[in-house]
Amino acid sequence: MEEQYDYICEDIKNKLDKITSPSLKAKLIEINNITNILLYGKEFHNDYKQIRANNEIKSFQIYKQISDIIKGKINPDTLLTTDDYIKYNINTEENNYDINNYKEIKNFWLTALKNCDYFYISKFEEKILTHLKDIKIELHENKIDLTLSYFFEQNDFFKNEVIKKHYFYDDKSETLDKSEFDEISWNQNILSKIKEDKSENKKNFFDMFNKSKVTNELDENEANFLKNDFMPGVLQYYMNLVKHKNTKDDFNDNIIGTFNANKINIKTIK
Repeated sequence: MEEQYDYICEDIKNKLDKITSPSLKAKLIEINNITNILLYGKEFHNDYKQIRANNEIKSFQIYKQISDIIKGKINPDTLLTTDDYIKYNINTEENNYDINNYKEIKNFWLTALKNCDYFYISKFEEKILTHLKDIKIELHENKIDLTLSYFFEQNDFFKNEVIKKHYFYDDKSETLDKSEFDEISWNQNILSKIKEDKSENKKNFFDMFNKSKVTNELDENEANFLKNDFMPGVLQYYMNLVKHKNTKDDFNDNIIGTFNANKINIKTIK
């Protein structure tokens, strides 16, 4: 029987208590409950290659649920329990509560990316990333290669509706062999404005799609961060509760280690 996890850490609860919008609070609580399956579910930390790959497929299905909540496609009322509404003081009598349940969480991905501190996001890039509506991660048929897709609404900066980056690994060593990515069809003078604001220590977000800035070492670190740290911990990054650490085991150091120390109200439902 599949386990459900409704752990919540003290830091997240304190942040939730300060949120005045009941519908936003409900959405964030449900994202918390879903991501905890990734953070604390033992099946997602198995080192045996085939089992790990099969569970990664399950994790990508979980990301689809999270994406639908962010985009307002899932009403949290269908996912949360009566106890959740009482525990977190969610007032469903709020004006337009039902309507707001079907609204997107504005700038969710931009906020999470800014807070993670892995990329340097310039003021100009920030304007572009207000149009970022979704990030999807997909595992290839060989169960080791992966693709990250960035979906944008129509904007004045480039013509792409989706920008994809593919990471291809050596099957034996499981180290990155190469990466490939879509060329961004920039509108006139946009790329030069991005180049004006750079960081000496970090790469800009859009450096991921710049051939002159890409190396296997950087891309492997980038893929590991996005897959093992950022995506499972996206709620914590959105709420600005943890920063990326440049370690070999970012997932354990950043997310699980931090939040195991602060878990409260632990209950496993079977």
